[in-house]
Formats: sequence, C-alpha cells, structure tokens
Amino acid sequence: MFQRQLWLVTKQTFKIRVKTLGYWSLVLSPLLIAVVVAGFAFIFTAMSNHDDSIVGLNVEQSLVRTLKADQSVKANYKIIKDGQKADQLLKQKKIDSYLKQTTNGYELKNSAQGNPVDDSAIKQVLNQYTMQQQAQAMNLTPTQLKELTSLPQIKTKQVSSKGTSTSGESTKTANYLLTVGLGIFIFVFLTAYVGMIANEIANEKSSRIMEILLAATSPAVQFFGKLAGIISLALLHLFIYVIAGVIGYQFISHENATFKMITNVLNGVDFSFVLISMTMVFLGIVMYLILTAIIAALVNDQSQVQQAVSPITYLAMLGYILTFMVSGSPDNIIVKILSFVPFTSQTLMPARLGLQLTQPFEIWVAIIFQIVTIIFLSRFGLKVYKKNVLQYNEGNLTKAGIMSLVGLFKREQR
Repeated sequence: MFQRQLWLVTKQTFKIRVKTLGYWSLVLSPLLIAVVVAGFAFIFTAMSNHDDSIVGLNVEQSLVRTLKADQSVKANYKIIKDGQKADQLLKQKKIDSYLKQTTNGYELKNSAQGNPVDDSAIKQVLNQYTMQQQAQAMNLTPTQLKELTSLPQIKTKQVSSKGTSTSGESTKTANYLLTVGLGIFIFVFLTAYVGMIANEIANEKSSRIMEILLAATSPAVQFFGKLAGIISLALLHLFIYVIAGVIGYQFISHENATFKMITNVLNGVDFSFVLISMTMVFLGIVMYLILTAIIAALVNDQSQVQQAVSPITYLAMLGYILTFMVSGSPDNIIVKILSFVPFTSQTLMPARLGLQLTQPFEIWVAIIFQIVTIIFLSRFGLKVYKKNVLQYNEGNLTKAGIMSLVGLFKREQR
C-alpha cells in the first residue's frame, strides 16, 4: 500500500511539474543560449572567412619555390621587386602583405585593412628554410639535419600518495578543470531545484490542501513522494543535456579551435575520477533537496520561500567558492576538513582528488558520510515534516523553526 501511494505521489509531482513552462524554461534556456552563441560564432566565422592572402615577395627564387610548395600558409604570391610600389599596393589594399629579404633576415609588412598573412605560419616556413640553407652550407645531409633538430622525448609522471601516474600534469589539470565546471553546474542546478521543491511544499501548505492529502495518505508518502518526483525531474533534466551533447557533437565542426581545446582537456580526464565525482555530486544534490524539504515544511506560504531557501543557496555557494582554494592552498587544514563534511564534500573532495591530494580511503570516508547524512536527514526530516506540515506559525520564520525543533527534541526525550 505504501509503495503504491508513494509511486502515485511521485508520478503526480513529476507530471504536474514537467508540464509547466517554468520547468522547460529552466531546461531549455541554457541550450537556447548555447545555440544562439554557436550561431553567432558560425556567422562571424563565415563573414570573416576571407580568401587566401595576397603576398608580395622580394626574396630569392629558392624561397619563392618553398613558399609556393608549402601548404600551411594560406596565400597567393606575387613577385614585386620595387619596395615603393609594394607600399603603394598595400595602401590601395591590392596586396595584403609584403615579404622582403634584408641583409639581416626578412621584413614583413601587413596591410592595416586587408587580410594579412598568418605571421606565425610564415615565420615557421622561414625558420625551416633558413635552417635548410645553413645545413647545405655546412654540407649536412637531410638525415643529419633531422637528427640535429629533433627534440628530446620527455615523459612526465605524477608522484603522490596514491602512487605514480604516467598521465602526469595533463590529467591533473583536466580533472581540476572538470571539478570547477562541476562546481558551477552544482550551484546553478541546486539554485533551481531547491526553489522548486520548496515551492512544491509551500504551495500546498498555503492553499490548505495538505489536510485533504494527509487524510488519504501518510506524511511519509507525501514527503518522500515529492522528493522522488523532484529528483526524477532533475534526472530527466540531466538526460536531456546528455542527449543534446551527443547530438551537438555530431553537428559541430571537429576542426573548430574551441572544440579541439575542449577535446584536449577532456582527453586527459581520468574515468575513475568522473565516476567518483558524479557519485558524490548526485548524493550531494539529494542531501540538499532533503534539507530544503525540511525547511520548506516550516514555512506558512509562498512569501516565506525565498527567506527559507536563502541559507541553503549560501551553503551551496560556500562549497563552490572553496573549490578555488584547493589548488592555491592544497595543505589548508580547513579545506581538508570540509572535504569530508557533507554539503561541501561534493565539490571539495573531487577537487582534491583531481589534484591527487587525497588517498582512496578518504574518498570512501566522504561518500559514507554523505550516505549516513542522507539516512539521518530522511528520518529526521520526516519527523519535522509530520510535526509542521499542518502547523502554521506566525512571526519570524527562524524563530518558529527553532521552537519547532526544540519541541521535537523534547518529544523525543520523553
């Protein structure tokens, strides 16, 4: 009977919220913003996608052949021996750049309003050409030149209390960047769903419909059913983002510089780190939602919801802000302690793990603390919910909450 009623309340909470404009605005707004930004970026790139640069050359013939044969410099070349004529053509935007050979090297002039050649690309070609010319002067073979210019192979290993990792600094950096991203995501996500569950409970209290609901079901069914319904909405939210990410991956250009940068970062992320981080994040979100449901049971109407959930928002913000201290102060005792404390551990412990500042048993201790806290909050929260769901306190919300908790403890002692 309990399970059937619990399922009905969960389903009803989910169905009511999933049909609202507010929920879909919450889900789709970030996606629409991402699409708009991507659209503007595409338009900007398309508008700035000029033809190959026109480069005037006053260099030796062997360099001309080298430049024309090279594919890295996107340019068309014209031989212009007269420097004054080249300057005039630059001003008239008939050429975009002018490369001249001097006694000390080379001089590159670019048009201020044209489509100048890529400096770094042409400098790389000039460096290679100069090196080849010097090698020929010293009678070096191509093989000898290759051996002379080859760079030593350096393998980086990260040594910590966990042992030795061959992935080194790249994994460490990638894990930490992912942690910071998770911190931002958790804060934004909680801000939305904390308000959602608080409004769900406060709305029923303010409309006095709770008396009717509790006549048909138990407080436990209402408490856990609403929690399960909101958590289901959060999971649907995440699932939509995963699907959107997979679809976006198929359409985005893999040659895009931003895409390559993000891919390079994600390639360094350790899979075990992702699994542990997502577990702690999920448990952390559940804890915050239960805590919000407890506090929401103390409010009288919708006008008190913002006052009730503000401390929870500040608590979520604390964990996010402290994440940035982990890298700068890895031995800070306060950060170490708070990485085990529920409500802050979901961001601090992954940050310490990403920087390889913690040992495996510490991670399990933090997760066990989270699970124990969820069990305690569920049992304690149900008692608070039972006592306050039909009680309407006048005056200050904080004072009413303290008096309610004091009364609850007195009843437990009896």
